[in-house]
Amino acid sequence: KQKLPIKFSSNDKNIGLAGNIVEVTKLASGNFIWLVGDDDYLLPNSIDLIYEMMHDPSNFDVKFFYNNAYKANSLEEVLKTRIDLQSLNLEKVLLTGVNQKLNFLDLVDYKISPDFLGGMFMSIFDSDLWRAGLSCVDQDLLLKPLIFSSLDNTFVHLKVFSCAFKSSQAFLNHTPIIIATSDDRDWAPYWYLVHTRWLIAALEEYRRHGLSFFKYIKNKNKILEKFFPYFVMILLNKKKYNLSWLDLFDMIRKNCLYPNFYLSFFYPIIYVSRKILRS
Repeated sequence: KQKLPIKFSSNDKNIGLAGNIVEVTKLASGNFIWLVGDDDYLLPNSIDLIYEMMHDPSNFDVKFFYNNAYKANSLEEVLKTRIDLQSLNLEKVLLTGVNQKLNFLDLVDYKISPDFLGGMFMSIFDSDLWRAGLSCVDQDLLLKPLIFSSLDNTFVHLKVFSCAFKSSQAFLNHTPIIIATSDDRDWAPYWYLVHTRWLIAALEEYRRHGLSFFKYIKNKNKILEKFFPYFVMILLNKKKYNLSWLDLFDMIRKNCLYPNFYLSFFYPIIYVSRKILRS
């Protein structure tokens, strides 16, 4: 606080991750917002790199920067190396590609972002457009007490992104600026539900705001590669996820016309068979 103009805020009650995302962005006073989790680590040169990208005259019309990241098991593992990334041999989230300017909706592609911009730590976005997009959020669903019980309280940032940046220019940066660790993953047991229900709901939201029909179909079919094994896990955790039989039927009804809905039964068998053959 002595070195930076830090703003600190504490809620009177727990409003959940999505509610906190909305509230903390209201505190921000800069032109751009970067949501960083407490288990993520900014690289030493990240601010300089971002500054250069934003002040490049060719990027003055860019409202959304999507940036590469490294993946690591734990923050402690990173700190022990004194940021000697070579010794860690970290994997990048985006493995191939070149820096480029593109339309925002072109970022909604599993080849660029497997979770369709779900990893909030990779996105830096215009604050004014974000605040305008908050009008698309359903406040009742946002503050719904059950965890991951709606798109709004699971991926509130995707709900806002799809509404606010649908007509914006974006910049895809392949140089990592942050390390995402696996320290804080309380949501991990809910991943089957998040992947199979809410990522598809996010795609539907993008489609509603201009994602082309072909891109929607292509991305949705890709997501359904894991439908069968994940749906089995959802059935086993039906009570924990607070799902009704109608919810489960609806998941089948919405996805049964896609090839990978059926092929997802065979993909795990093929995967295990390959593992056995390699060993």
